Amino acid sequence: ACAEAAVLVRQADSLAAQVQHLKGHVSPPSLIDAAMKARLRDVVPVASDKNSLPGDTASSTPMLIRVLRQLIDDRPELPFTEKDIAAAARTTPNYLSTLFRRHVGQCFSDYVGEKRLSHAKNLLGDLTLSIGEVSRKAGYDDPGYFARRFRQKTGLSPRAWRHRRLTPRNRGETRA
Repeated sequence: ACAEAAVLVRQADSLAAQVQHLKGHVSPPSLIDAAMKARLRDVVPVASDKNSLPGDTASSTPMLIRVLRQLIDDRPELPFTEKDIAAAARTTPNYLSTLFRRHVGQCFSDYVGEKRLSHAKNLLGDLTLSIGEVSRKAGYDDPGYFARRFRQKTGLSPRAWRHRRLTPRNRGETRA
């Protein structure tokens, strides 16, 4: 996944360089800009509006961060590490971390953890999955660690959260 993201970033960078070169030789520039934006959307779909931050546009957010966010949003269960992604993108982990925090507003590991927990909450709705299976499908190798993180963020264990969400509540009704 990291290598795929890096390839997409390199393709987009190459396209951007080609357009920069063409801008000096072809007119009108607005046609080139429109073609470039259309091509970038084909190469890398920009995150949907629901995931976008204020000011999160193609011009303000680097392609690497947009691709990375889209990948994490789509596949939070993948074993993402800053080191591996930075290596695939041919940059340093510190630079990736700084860039991610600047454009997303939170650190990389918090963002991945948030997406994994959200994915886990969706999976907990499937009663055919055990808590251990939910843990693995959400990207956690250790079900115990998953349960601790889940409790830290929600205040409930995964089992209690599932029970509370799936049990109908009595709303002042009495049974006869």
